[in-house]
Amino acid sequence: MIPLKTTLTGAIGIRAGLKRDTVTIDLGAVPDDAVTVALRGDNGMGKSTLLNLGLTPWREPDHVDDIYAQFGEAGARELEFEHGGRRYRSEIRIKQTAKTKSMKATLLAHTDDAGWQPYVMPDGTTSDGKNTTYDACLEHLLGPRSLYYMSAFRHQGARPLASHPDPKALMRDLLSLEEPEHLADQAKAVTRELRRALEARRSDIDRIGELRHRHGEIGPDLEQQQAVLPELITARRTADDAMADARRRYDEARQATGENAEIRRQADALQQRLYQAREAGTRQQQQLTTDMQRIRPELDSAHRAAVRLPLLEVAAREVDTLSATLQGLEDNRTALAGDVEQYRQADAEVARLETEIRHVVDAGKRHATTCQELQQRHGYVQTVPCHGDYPDCPALKDAIAAGDRLPDEEHARDSQRARWTELTAKLETVKATRSQHAAAREQMLSLEQEIRNTRAQLETSRREAAEIGAVKTTAERAPELERQLAELKQRAEQTAAEAQEAESVVQREIDDLPPLAPEDAAQAAANTLQQSEQQANAAAQAVEQTNAQIAALQAERDTLTRQLEQSATLEKQVEHINAEIAEWTLLAAALLGVIDLSIEDAGPAIAAHANHLLREAYGPRFTCRIVTQKQQANGVLKETFDISVIDAETGVESSILRKSGGETVWLDKAMRDAVGLYHQEAAGVHYECLFADEAEDGLTEERKEQFYRMDRAALDLGGYRRKFFISHNPRAWEMADHVIDLDDYRETN
Repeated sequence: MIPLKTTLTGAIGIRAGLKRDTVTIDLGAVPDDAVTVALRGDNGMGKSTLLNLGLTPWREPDHVDDIYAQFGEAGARELEFEHGGRRYRSEIRIKQTAKTKSMKATLLAHTDDAGWQPYVMPDGTTSDGKNTTYDACLEHLLGPRSLYYMSAFRHQGARPLASHPDPKALMRDLLSLEEPEHLADQAKAVTRELRRALEARRSDIDRIGELRHRHGEIGPDLEQQQAVLPELITARRTADDAMADARRRYDEARQATGENAEIRRQADALQQRLYQAREAGTRQQQQLTTDMQRIRPELDSAHRAAVRLPLLEVAAREVDTLSATLQGLEDNRTALAGDVEQYRQADAEVARLETEIRHVVDAGKRHATTCQELQQRHGYVQTVPCHGDYPDCPALKDAIAAGDRLPDEEHARDSQRARWTELTAKLETVKATRSQHAAAREQMLSLEQEIRNTRAQLETSRREAAEIGAVKTTAERAPELERQLAELKQRAEQTAAEAQEAESVVQREIDDLPPLAPEDAAQAAANTLQQSEQQANAAAQAVEQTNAQIAALQAERDTLTRQLEQSATLEKQVEHINAEIAEWTLLAAALLGVIDLSIEDAGPAIAAHANHLLREAYGPRFTCRIVTQKQQANGVLKETFDISVIDAETGVESSILRKSGGETVWLDKAMRDAVGLYHQEAAGVHYECLFADEAEDGLTEERKEQFYRMDRAALDLGGYRRKFFISHNPRAWEMADHVIDLDDYRETN
């Protein structure tokens, strides 16, 4: 993956470092033969932001906890890159508020025929702006994200390889062993399902003994139920005959009391009429009440309008009077305007003269002070006896010069005094003029307040006069509304009387109905019929229950017979499932063994690459090997992962985690580059370009030189086309094939 062009918009690090919201860097301008490219700039200029966000297509960089914290309310990342001989473009848009956060990512591929088009995977998955499809397409193109950040990208403060939280899982990713692991998980899942099926079959076999015992019990129970059934059938027939006789007697009793049914029917009809009459009267009363409630607010409004109408008429008559008064007041204001204007002009002139007098006084004081100083300095000539013999004496020169300036300063002082006298006289004259017109100003202030009050009264009177028509119309409706209300009250009284009379008529008809005949015989016949029906139902239910029990016992016996016949088949199924479990368990173990053997087999190859790089840079002092198994105290081997380092100078072999800080830097660098090289060979994913951020920090200048040589060796050994790196070491910039100086992109305005 070779970056060709990157654009960052809204990134906080770029805005703080380069003082601009958007930065675009054309990496295609880097010379083709430049293998190492350094990003140079002062601290805080945005180098890490550019490397971590601008030169990687992954939505969320490996070491950034919250990608939204890197941007403001809106941001964008666009990266055009080359991979496998084709060009691609990553477009990531970010929007966020205090409550919502959203990200839209698209991966595009370029062809000569169609130009830029969304990336499409072989299975038809298309990068359509959704994050899930973008991640799937990018992983299909560049391999897993974890592999990319392990073998091609080293960010600032990256975790050492040996201290990875799950190194075995990391090695599985590096060696592309996801498929064996997935198949092993599937084999384990099949084994679990087979074990559940086996438990079910064994449970069925355990129940066979219970089934045989139950099959033996059903025969006697069935014979007993079949023996009781004829007696129950006879009892049911007897109960049916008794019920038929009781029904005949009940019908005769009902016929004898038929008149009671007719009387009840008539009484029910009269009660219905009585209810309807009451309901009709109630509805009419409710409607009349509603009409009266509707009229009363209107009548109250009409009464209030009648009371208010005389007040409005008075206000209408005051309109002309107030208009005339207002016109007179405005005429008086016009007459006073000239005097008030003269007062204002005189007042402004007084303020101006007072200010000028203060300035003249200040200037006169300064000139008077200067005159005193000059007189004192000039008096020095008269106090020394050598004033005519030493013309070059500085003190005498200063005293003589003071005497020369004194007449000018005295003239200036006298001029200021004369100006003060002139301005003071003029000020008194203007003050007198202002006093003459002060009374007019006071009259104007009082007149303005009276005009405002009169105008407010006039507006109120006009507004009230405008309401006379509407108020008069409302007041005139009062007699009509009173008449309507009186009619409704009269209709309500009449309706109540009519409803009472209708109820009385129906009640008299109810009272005139003949009394009911005695019903003791009918009730006794009904009770006898009810008892006969209960006995017949109980006898029929007993027969049905017995038949149901017989049918259930026969069905259960048939089911048990079939289940017992299938017992031999269950035992064969158990044997078959046991064999399947053994085979799937062996397959899962074999697949996990393939993973472990692959990891163990990769160790020497990775170590060989690392040792080659160490020899190129540091000589034969350090030799690395990857330890994948560790013997415990009980002699059992345990799966592990450690990078063991042999120091040729001391002869001591220890874990890389126990090395010094500087040694760990280059040893971990060698192992990471070796992992990337091995991954390139084993997994078939070649990134073509490496990235690193201040990877040589903590090394001395001598060690940094060796570090750079090892970096070159890794690039040559892996066939990488280019490496972008950040360093604050000027020597690293000198050794780089090309330097991108971020100071060239800083906003200068």
